Amino acid sequence: MINRIQFIEIEDQAWCPKAIRDGTTDYLQFVLIKTKPYQAIVELLNAALEKCGTDRVIDLCSGAGGPWPILQSAMETARERTLCVRLTDLYPNDSTWKWMENHLPDRISYEAKPVDAAHVPAHLTGFRTLFSGFHHFPPDKATQILRDAVGQRQGIAIFELTERTLPAVLGMILVPLIILLVTPAIRPVRFSRLLFTYLLPAIPLIGFVDGIISCLRTYSPDE
Repeated sequence: MINRIQFIEIEDQAWCPKAIRDGTTDYLQFVLIKTKPYQAIVELLNAALEKCGTDRVIDLCSGAGGPWPILQSAMETARERTLCVRLTDLYPNDSTWKWMENHLPDRISYEAKPVDAAHVPAHLTGFRTLFSGFHHFPPDKATQILRDAVGQRQGIAIFELTERTLPAVLGMILVPLIILLVTPAIRPVRFSRLLFTYLLPAIPLIGFVDGIISCLRTYSPDE
């Protein structure tokens, strides 16, 4: 396995324009919805919620919503009772989250204020999830995320799609092409996303660069 490298991802930076960051997370969200990679964890996550005795999830680093638009209903069907999900992020994707609230069950809501995954406000109680985001944090901050969950006596589950392997890194070569192909189908349609995809292709470029960096930063389960 390649040694872990703590590079920075462009979309994580405060100076990254919001329109570009949101366009990048919207693409990632679209891929999650279409490919449904997290369907495999429905039974595992339901068992964890049952053990913790909660019907409420606090999703950290939600981006544009992560897998929850599909995962929430799948988990409700499997557990035969309701599940409330609260989306949070350090840089909330307000416009997409508002669109989701109008098109999805009211049991998926969002926290409008920025939320630091390592210092979750006490009023946000519930089982914590973190999808495809743990690799963003260096070891000391990653430890703080786990320590905060333990300190507030909240369960936590962490899932990653990327791997720190050469095939995974090479696979990122396809990302710009995929972004160019799928952008017209992403909803809601935004002029800024079209602008920064086709006229000034910042989103395909950042998707490619950040994708490689994500692979290089991904922790192994043992780590």
